[in-house]
Amino acid sequence: MKKLLSVMIMLLVVMSFAAMPAFAISPLIEQGEALLQADPPEYEQAAQLFRRAGLQGDSEGYYRLAKMYEEGQLTAGDPCIDDLAAIGKQKAEEYYQLAEENGYEVPAPGWQSITQEEAKKMMAEDDGYVIVDVRRQDEYDAGHIHGAVLIPNESIGTEPPEALPDSDQIILIYCRSGNRSKQAAQKLADMGYTKVYEFGGINTWDGGIEMKASAPAADRTENEAFADGTSNCA
Repeated sequence: MKKLLSVMIMLLVVMSFAAMPAFAISPLIEQGEALLQADPPEYEQAAQLFRRAGLQGDSEGYYRLAKMYEEGQLTAGDPCIDDLAAIGKQKAEEYYQLAEENGYEVPAPGWQSITQEEAKKMMAEDDGYVIVDVRRQDEYDAGHIHGAVLIPNESIGTEPPEALPDSDQIILIYCRSGNRSKQAAQKLADMGYTKVYEFGGINTWDGGIEMKASAPAADRTENEAFADGTSNCA
């Protein structure tokens, strides 16, 4: 009887999987995933494969590309990779819809991206918020949003930062271009912070900038090129 019951359960499992809509992983996606698992990971090559999959009609390729962008995996190397990832962000919605139609749960990130205008409005109307700059110390010193506290993204682990004792406080996060801010927002949300908002990078901020100290010429060239329009994506 036990054996018969086991066989029946196995048949039901097989039938359940057979009834599920096809959601196969394309060879390009598999190759891209393999590159992400390499040591060290080959982020840019993986992104190119995911993009090719998307262009060939596989919207999951755009989803994978968008996730890489949101997790800050495309910040190293050629700065133009951000433009490539932006395509994924625009197209990823197709995958979310496809996943929903096929019964796959797409988890919410636990934080929100807002525009810089929305961030300014929150700063003007809300009390008790904190602005968090997640760049490096030298970037912060070269110029930061007025009142922002520095908590470098790489310093955020699994323990709540001392500068953020209230998990229900409104936290407004920014970085240079919007990559590290998303990484930091996800980490804080994973720790249980409930009101986390990232609003992109200081390179597009038109509000007040506070200078802590004069930056060395080399840092100024690297960190402020975006502000004065001299940075080129070559």
